[in-house]
Amino acid sequence: TVAESLKPDERRSPSVQATAFLVRHTFTFADAALILIADGQPLPASALIRTCIEAQARANHIVSFTGEEREKTAREFLRLFEVGKRYFTGLSTKAARDQLDPSLLVGRSQEELEGIRQMVVDFDEAAFKSAFDEYGELNRAWSYSKIIGTKSFKDPNWNKRTAVQILQQVLHLSYVESCFAVHPHPMSVATEKLVTAKKITRDAAVTAICVVTCYLTAAGLHDRTNLQAIIDEYSSYLRDNVYEFI
Repeated sequence: TVAESLKPDERRSPSVQATAFLVRHTFTFADAALILIADGQPLPASALIRTCIEAQARANHIVSFTGEEREKTAREFLRLFEVGKRYFTGLSTKAARDQLDPSLLVGRSQEELEGIRQMVVDFDEAAFKSAFDEYGELNRAWSYSKIIGTKSFKDPNWNKRTAVQILQQVLHLSYVESCFAVHPHPMSVATEKLVTAKKITRDAAVTAICVVTCYLTAAGLHDRTNLQAIIDEYSSYLRDNVYEFI
């Protein structure tokens, strides 16, 4: 069903392709967070949940549009795949050329070092500049702060733009609270105590429900889907397979 339809398929509409990717991304990190929290490691679990919140927020943003505008928005997001590859490849190559001493790259095989040297030789400054500019523009347009729309949280119309928009506010609070876990800041020692196993599990469940609902909306299946049934089924799964370990 949903899992089967998440396999990459370019014949599907851009919005289905984009939201399918975001479902896979959300579930990958949510599952890892649940494994960590079951192992008594709330700090890295909280960091992973932040990624889930970002992914479902992007899916929610895509389906907030309808018709061709939705597909245009999804195509813009999918553009990040190709542009991002050129950007990060160019960024690492430029670093190798301008900043790094190849003789100090310990742990790299001779074959890897030769590959880096060849990338430096083939480096196209103009192409990298083009990718740098385009990626910067796309990345700003798809930043979490941009798509989540915190300035509109008190707007009743904004909170109705999708079936799961109303859940974005509680997820945003969790996003802000999890920021301490992403960076090596001393405050993480104190704030780690605020992270509970049930909070992580709840956020994992909510992000999963949100992103699947967005996918079903993009696929045109939302009218045939009982959102409450999805919530009940996933909650039952967590209760039977996760809660006993935390």
